[in-house]
Amino acid sequence: MCWCRRDYALPFVPPRYDFRRLQSVSKHPTAKAVSIDKLIEDYGATYFHEALARYITQLNHANDPIPLHSQTLDVLAQDVHFPFRTLPIFHRVKWLSVDARGHGDATATLDSVHARPQCNSGSSLRPHRSDTALVSISGNPDVVSIEGVRVGQVRVIFSLPSKSVPLLFSPTVKVPTHFAYIEWF
Repeated sequence: MCWCRRDYALPFVPPRYDFRRLQSVSKHPTAKAVSIDKLIEDYGATYFHEALARYITQLNHANDPIPLHSQTLDVLAQDVHFPFRTLPIFHRVKWLSVDARGHGDATATLDSVHARPQCNSGSSLRPHRSDTALVSISGNPDVVSIEGVRVGQVRVIFSLPSKSVPLLFSPTVKVPTHFAYIEWF
């Protein structure tokens, strides 16, 4: 297909869909202090405690010369004790378009994922909202391929209290600022 103009033709170039994107979470949490019991009940994060303890253990032992076996990881995760009772919770993550200079354009949201609790809405109970997402597990979110991607349901988006981070992670570990509890399909 060509675009014709008088005496010469330009080849048709389809629009590009490999957007550069910037992940964005609100500056302040939607809910400042939600108990772990509420995460399990209202958000549907059934194994939240076990999954977070396992993740913390995995991150703390990521540089070990011998990788941890699944059973060893589970045993070590049982020794993780949370120095908090509540967590700050976010109900949405957005991905914004990024221009050629690397600046995010707040007006152009390419995608978003929601994770909201069940709640009473008048006389009825509104069910929790847990969006399904394709999650890059390859370590490189810029690679556009079905390999290295898993399908999961995002139940909770949260951050850890800053005072608890040095108590949970070794000083050499680079800790993300936001986390998500995902149930894999």
